[in-house]
Amino acid sequence: MGNPTAELEVRIADLERENEALRLRLGSATGLSADQDRSVLDHSPDGYALCKIIRKEGIPDDLSVLFANKSLQDLFEGEELYHHLFSTLFHSDTADNQPKLAVLLSSNESGIPFKFECCSNGADHWFSATAFPSGDDQVAIVMESITARKKLEEQLIRNELTFRNMFDSAGIAIGITDDHSKWIFVNDQFTQMLGYSREELLEKTIPETDNPADKEETARLLEILRSGEQTEICLEKSIPKKNGSLIYLDLTITAMREDNRFLGLIIAGKDITKRITVEKELKERDQQLELIFDILDVGITISDNKGKVINCNKAAEKILGLHPLIGLSMKMDGERGHYLHPDMTRMHPNEFACVRSLEENKPVKNVELGIVKGEDDVVWIVADATPVSIGEFAVVTTFFDITRQKIASRALAESEANLRAIMESTDEMIALLDNQGRILDMNGSFYRHFGINKEDMIGEVIFNFLSMELDPDLMERCRKTLNLGRPFFGEDHSRGRWMEYTLNPVILQGNITNNVALFVKDVTDRRQAVDEINAIALRYQNLLRAASDGIHVLLPDGSITEASHSFCHMLGYTREELIGMNISQIDFVRTQEEMTRTLAESLEHSVLFTSRHRKKNGEIIDVEVGVKAVQIKEQMYHYASSRDITSRLIAEGKLKRNELKLKELNATKDKFFSIIAHDLKSPFNAIVGFSNLLVEQIKDKDYEGIADYAAIILQTANKSMDLLMNLLEWSRSQTGQLKYRPEYFNLTALIHEIVNLFQDIARQKSILLSVEIHGNYIAFADHSMISTIMRNLLSNAVKFSHLGGSIHVSLLQTTEEQVVQIKDQGVGIDAENIDKLFRIDESFVTQGTQHESGSGLGLILCKDFLEKHNGKIWAISEKGVGSTFSFAIPLIKEDLVKAEMA
Repeated sequence: MGNPTAELEVRIADLERENEALRLRLGSATGLSADQDRSVLDHSPDGYALCKIIRKEGIPDDLSVLFANKSLQDLFEGEELYHHLFSTLFHSDTADNQPKLAVLLSSNESGIPFKFECCSNGADHWFSATAFPSGDDQVAIVMESITARKKLEEQLIRNELTFRNMFDSAGIAIGITDDHSKWIFVNDQFTQMLGYSREELLEKTIPETDNPADKEETARLLEILRSGEQTEICLEKSIPKKNGSLIYLDLTITAMREDNRFLGLIIAGKDITKRITVEKELKERDQQLELIFDILDVGITISDNKGKVINCNKAAEKILGLHPLIGLSMKMDGERGHYLHPDMTRMHPNEFACVRSLEENKPVKNVELGIVKGEDDVVWIVADATPVSIGEFAVVTTFFDITRQKIASRALAESEANLRAIMESTDEMIALLDNQGRILDMNGSFYRHFGINKEDMIGEVIFNFLSMELDPDLMERCRKTLNLGRPFFGEDHSRGRWMEYTLNPVILQGNITNNVALFVKDVTDRRQAVDEINAIALRYQNLLRAASDGIHVLLPDGSITEASHSFCHMLGYTREELIGMNISQIDFVRTQEEMTRTLAESLEHSVLFTSRHRKKNGEIIDVEVGVKAVQIKEQMYHYASSRDITSRLIAEGKLKRNELKLKELNATKDKFFSIIAHDLKSPFNAIVGFSNLLVEQIKDKDYEGIADYAAIILQTANKSMDLLMNLLEWSRSQTGQLKYRPEYFNLTALIHEIVNLFQDIARQKSILLSVEIHGNYIAFADHSMISTIMRNLLSNAVKFSHLGGSIHVSLLQTTEEQVVQIKDQGVGIDAENIDKLFRIDESFVTQGTQHESGSGLGLILCKDFLEKHNGKIWAISEKGVGSTFSFAIPLIKEDLVKAEMA
């Protein structure tokens, strides 16, 4: 099919070229004058006329032909044009109804050429004319006949209208694109099919109206058409409508080419949505049927009229154990296996249901056969075959696998035989009764118990053989068993024997029948054993209740299985709460793993240990526990006995504390008498001795050495006084007579004061005594006690420092406490003796570097005083290097404030 629009465009382009040539010719013609060679104009292919402007009342009104060449006269079929008025030769109306004559006249005055088209009055000829002003009210006009072109254009317009009508009225969708795949023309069917308007589609390209999922494939096909590899492509595809829904089209895409140049595409499409939808539905239905065909447990085969399988489902292949079945003859035998009748005789293939149905041309039902697959492998089926006449179908065979039913039937028969054997092998009496109590069946134990033949009892009412006391009760219970569908249990005691019986409704395939199974068992021996066990259990329970200790029984993992009344009372739990708990939930000391190990130890020997138990209210008590393992049948039990020893431990603790206190008091007493016996006796002996010497020398008036004796007496008296003061303060502290009276005082000033007191004594041994304290520190303490502590520590430091040594005193204050340090370079103390310095029950006394004696009471007194302050004292020493004694007293917030104000 050609492209009318493209042909019209080509023709218009040709006309434009002709007009351009006309303009060139006109340009050469405008230079002519009246006296030029007339033959040149006559032989010109263009018509040429020179016209004079005619005026009326000074206004241009018309044109009069002054000259017309031969070509122009030929255009008017040889008519003499001289002096003809222009208005009589041509139609005067233009497309916009403006008179051409007026335009010609006005262009002469403006001097601008004017081009126009006009036709003769008879409308037989069309001219393309160009008018040039020539001056002197003259106008030169060059004309060319365009009648043929006009007729061609009219024909093209008619052809285009015809084509458009055919295009729009076509029953298929047709669209045309340019070489860039842009839609340039679409028919009404195309717009209706896609739901767009014509204007909307003409703004789009093929990719913009295509299915996005087909983007790459569409690009590939367009490239094939552009390259010329193919000129036409037919395909079916889905395209989205304007509303987003998909339609399916059968498309023919043709490439337009001219001179091997790609011009565009013509696309014709037919809506096949309904067909595709129907095909999909049919395909889905086929798939559903195929699925149903394959998932059915029933084996199905379809055979042709020659007995060959042309279709089958999976169940058929599975049941027959053959794959594939298709193409196999339904008369298969021999190597494929052989087949059996229900009586285990061999079945001939002609007896198969499908073969018989094919030969007899009628349905064949319920053919049972066994398929032998192996020595002990037989599959039993029941087959139906029906002849059909659909295409190549001849027989449809369906079959069910009844192998399980066959096995179940065989098993049922074996089960009945086994059941009968079990019934006959038990001592329990078993009978089957109907709803009236008639005996339907029984085992040997039942009829032997009554001493009556089985045949004589079958059909008789059981109540005829039972005691009169049991008859009404048993009958009523039979009815309840049948009505309620639940078993019933009971006992009967007669003639010195206990009989236990059970009535069970007989249930068949989930439904209660009208029969009752009666089971009767002589339980006299068991009842006697139970009574004996109950008596033992009662004695055991009484023992548990009477025991004062908390007795409980544990499993190997620590679970409590029994608890006595005392154990429950001890912990505040009930017996029900304790049973099932793990002992580790109660034991406060041992974890479950540790308790398990302890219980394991009791397997070898009895275990006795102390622990702590948590009572229900959270209280902790101390207990003494004894465990012994006992095995009963296959189970190991741990019998445990817990005794509350909390009171005993409290008493023992109090006794130990009293013993320790008594020991300290004895040590204090011993220390006290030791000091009195030795430390006070020695100084007084010196005082008395030197006093006697002093008296004798004074009598003899021998005054030499008197001053030395007096100094020794004074020094010894002072030391004795210090010792005596320490003794007095210590005794007052021990007896509670020395009261702790804290107050605020300047600790820095007190330290300097005590240090100054010892400067003279230090100089006697050439000892440098220094103080390093930065700032005034306020302490809240007992001034007298702190003073005593400082005196004792400085006295010891001087006493145990070497000649020429040094003693350094410092004070450090933290946010928690004030720490005073006295550091010397004296003899030092062994590490193992440091702890003895502050204990009254340990005797550790050494002499100073100049054999100064001491009682050891000073450091004990320091420790006692600091404990009243909630403080502490300690020492760091190295033998031969020196010692550092430190003490600390707590600091309170008020102390910090006062320290900042100082």
